[in-house]
Amino acid sequence: MLYRRLSRLYDTLRILIVLSFLCVLFTGSVVAQTVDNVPEELSAPNEIIVQFRPEYAPHVLEPRVTERSLLQQSFAGKVQLFLENMTLSLQDKLQPEENLQHITLAEIEAGVVEKTQMFDVAGESQENTYLLILDGTMPVADAQETFESLREVEYAQPNYLYEIQTQF
Repeated sequence: MLYRRLSRLYDTLRILIVLSFLCVLFTGSVVAQTVDNVPEELSAPNEIIVQFRPEYAPHVLEPRVTERSLLQQSFAGKVQLFLENMTLSLQDKLQPEENLQHITLAEIEAGVVEKTQMFDVAGESQENTYLLILDGTMPVADAQETFESLREVEYAQPNYLYEIQTQF
């Protein structure tokens, strides 16, 4: 699995280098588009990137919560849930419903209006990484802290803007 990820990373870097070279060759300089009046060292306004821990990503939790709610409909399912909840408790873990509730409450508090799973240049999903668009009621730094405080999150950061310049 590590070899496959490294291979993908190598292929992606190789493609980026070739594309950068072609852009420089044909234009003389490459400049990533930035938002008007925002210095290049800042981030896109009202946007943060959140990397969830693999077992707590929304696309993992949501189907699990649905599955657990269906188990509630039968006696055998209730027994299975009871045993699963006991196991989670012994492992000092929360139930999936609680994890999803933490994420949902953080999204409401931060004013998230859109959540999009991120993809790399090859179009492959960046598992567990999401771009969150905020409504602007909370500063980006505070929203970042809100998500970083969750046990379900590996990291949160502003959506930094980059500018690439070359000179001949």
